[in-house]
Order: sequence, then C-alpha cells, then structure tokens
Amino acid sequence: MEAEQEYQLKQANSDQGALVYASWPEIQLWQEFRSGNPQAFDYIFEQYIRLLYSYGHKFTAKSAIVEDCIQDLFIELWEKKHLLSATNSIKYYLFKSLRRKLTRSLEKEKHILGQVALEDDYQFNITFSHETQLISNQITEEQHKGLTEALAMLSKRQKEVIYLRYFSNLSYEEVASIMGLNLNSTYKIVSKAIHALKQHLRLTVAILLLLLY
Repeated sequence: MEAEQEYQLKQANSDQGALVYASWPEIQLWQEFRSGNPQAFDYIFEQYIRLLYSYGHKFTAKSAIVEDCIQDLFIELWEKKHLLSATNSIKYYLFKSLRRKLTRSLEKEKHILGQVALEDDYQFNITFSHETQLISNQITEEQHKGLTEALAMLSKRQKEVIYLRYFSNLSYEEVASIMGLNLNSTYKIVSKAIHALKQHLRLTVAILLLLLY
C-alpha cells in the first residue's frame, strides 16, 4: 500500500512538473536540465522522443539503429549535462546531435559491408504520418498519391531541407547547421525543391488550397 501511495505521489509530482515546464521558455527548461534536474530531463525526453524517432527513421528503416542512437544520445546528454552549451531551440539541438550519431552509425555499418559512404548514398524518406495528418485528411487518395510521388522525386538533400524547414519548423540557419551546409546553399536547395514541387503539383496544390482555405 505504501509503495502504491509513493508511486501515485511521484506521478502527481511528475504531472505537476510537466505543467510547469510546458509554460517555460526552452532556454530556461534546457538550463534547468543542465543544472541536474531529472524531472526537466524526463520532460525533454517525453516531449521529443517521437519527433526524434520519426526523424531518425527518415534515414533508415532499421529501428534498432535509430533506437540505439537515441538511447546513446540521451545517456550522453545526462552524463555531460554540465558541459553542454545553452540553447533556445531544444529540437534543433537534439536533431543535430541525433543526425551526427546516425551518420556515424550508418557509415560504420556501410564500411563493414564494403559499401559507399553515407553522404553519397543515404536515403531520406518523407511519408504522410502524424506530421501531415491535417493535409492527409483534406485530400483525396489520388491527390495524396500525387504529393507522395512529388516528394519522392526530390533529391535526398531537398527532401531533408523541406522536412526540417517546413515539417519541423526550424529556421534556415538551424537547417544549415544540422545538415552541415552554408546558409546560401540551404536557401538555394529549398528554392529548387519548392520549384520542383510546384511544377509537379500545380493542379493538386490548387485543389488543396481550395480545400484548406
């Protein structure tokens, strides 16, 4: 009985902490975690684990690799929390860190298998999941297919910049930093990707705009 009451008390404290952290600016939440608050760390984990898992799966369908990289990332974050730099965008910090870990892990695997380097051969797949549920609910199966095909036609870099900039709402500066590009190149890649999508989706986009607005 005491164990059950203790659990309920911890759960109540956790829920109360989550409500408090939800109202904090990210720079303050990150600082609280860096100072060693385990509840702040747990809140960050719960808030971003699904986004990280989704981002990781765009590089590889191998769940074990994605899960291992995410686990390693959070272990490393906790162990080195006092050494971490400040940030006002936790998503940006986590995405950049996970991409680096995934790149190393996938490059190591390819090297073992005698395959080409990741930067020459990695895939980045955008699918309509919870990230685009609003759009998915507003268009027909045929239009859905058209959007999927159009995205598939983009290069890997184009798909990733579109995902980071528009699906994940990161700034151009953050996208450039995550992908290791200069800002000018990032603007150009986004511009070319949007132009390609418009060319392929002229009719579908017009219908979609009517549905949404």
